[in-house]
Order: sequence, then C-alpha cells, then structure tokens
Amino acid sequence: TFSQMVRYIESMARGAILRLPMEQLAQLCQACARVRYFDGAVHGDVCSAIKVHVRGRASIKPEHVADILEGFAELNAYDKEVFELSIQSLSSMVAGGTLDGRSRSRIVAAVK
Repeated sequence: TFSQMVRYIESMARGAILRLPMEQLAQLCQACARVRYFDGAVHGDVCSAIKVHVRGRASIKPEHVADILEGFAELNAYDKEVFELSIQSLSSMVAGGTLDGRSRSRIVAAVK
C-alpha cells in the first residue's frame, strides 16, 4: 500500500538507494508505480543509481530496463538521460536480435 511504501522509503538510510543493484532498483520502480508513489528526492537517487549501472561494464538485463522504464512511465516521471542510456545499453541485443519480444514491447510502450 501507499503507507507501506512511505514507511519503507523513510526506513532506508540516506544513500541506500544509490547502492542498490539493478534488480532491486527495477523492483522499487515497479512498487512505486503500483501504489502511485513519487518523491522527487527518491526519484533523483534512483536515476543516479541507474546511470551508474548502465554506464558501467556490468551486463544489463532487458527485463530490469523494462521494469524501470515502465515504472517511470506509469508515474509520468521521465528522465531523458535515464531513458536514453537504458536504451543504448541494450543496443547490442537489439542489433543481434537477442532482445526478447516481451521486454521489447514493454520498453517501446514506456518510451511512447
């Protein structure tokens, strides 16, 4: 519920969001979208953490990118740089034809 999300976010130490792995960031974005929770500071931390992940050398799973972009879109919380970097991080999968159809359609819907 919304109140549970507020309590969860308030219980996190400052900067904890910045250290979350991509999978947990995706889950957080989906949970926020489900209960329609938006906090500008939290959104900023999530965006910063995502940028670190997509700029890094770690492999990014398309389902995590889809969860994040879909969550942002549902909250109408677009961040141009996050969207662009996320899509660029998947460009090799798109070019190689290895991006699964479900993730692709979710990402395309979020970008529209």
